[in-house]
Amino acid sequence: MAIDVSFIPPARLEHLYEEAMVTDRADMRKIAARKRYALVAILVYMKSASAIDDLVHIFIVWIRRLIAIAKQRLEEYRLSQAENVDDFVLLLYNMLLAIKGVLWSNLQKWPVFI
Repeated sequence: MAIDVSFIPPARLEHLYEEAMVTDRADMRKIAARKRYALVAILVYMKSASAIDDLVHIFIVWIRRLIAIAKQRLEEYRLSQAENVDDFVLLLYNMLLAIKGVLWSNLQKWPVFI
């Protein structure tokens, strides 16, 4: 069940929320039923919105912490693999030199037409 309070201006909504917060049980019984139900509905709506805000804040903090941990672990992994990367770069360099040597020797065997 959704409570639609979009037709109430935000300032008035805040005022009614504050009124609902300070009104005790005895005063609530003195208020007309229509206003009493409106105050209770606004109170529930605002508390629900506050709870959702709190959950979203907790979620954001959790995600930020996960990102920080992931960045730290990625950096640790990169550092641990640095030697392997250097070895692979050297292997690639040696392969390119070997390929260049083979191609160069094959090109020298072919006649050049000018």
